[in-house]
Amino acid sequence: MFSRARFGIACLLLTGVLTYGCHSSTATTPVQAETVPPPVRAIEPAAPAATLPATPLKDALTVLLTQGTASPFPKGTQLLNLNLKEGVATLDFSKEFNALANNGDSVESMAQKSLCATLAKFPEVQRMRVTVEGKPFDSQNTDWSTPFPVRSSVKTTPSGGQSEDH
Repeated sequence: MFSRARFGIACLLLTGVLTYGCHSSTATTPVQAETVPPPVRAIEPAAPAATLPATPLKDALTVLLTQGTASPFPKGTQLLNLNLKEGVATLDFSKEFNALANNGDSVESMAQKSLCATLAKFPEVQRMRVTVEGKPFDSQNTDWSTPFPVRSSVKTTPSGGQSEDH
């Protein structure tokens, strides 16, 4: 009987060794959490100063400036800022716009009419003013810095006559 008891104990010990290994320790070592670095965010380059948030009005003006050879605007002219307050759209253009003053009054008039026609599509715009890099546009032909109407005050009536818009 004694040998059966020893045999039973030996089997239990062997089972324990096989199950848990021969180096069991009562002291437990705390498992440290793996340090995970924070996710890396791609840093986007700052938008250039000439980039304005997209709006239908801004988009229409940008298309007008980029008409290619049909455009009365000097090549490279960009809309730097657009401010609409109380019906007055203030358009601030890049320095290239200054060359318009040297292209003659007919080209300048065409540019002004193009801007007015574009702005007139937006009911919230009543008048416009133009600046170049924040300063009044210097022209011999037109005062662009004083707000002027974007729509003609004379309308054609259905009968072909003219009436004044009040």
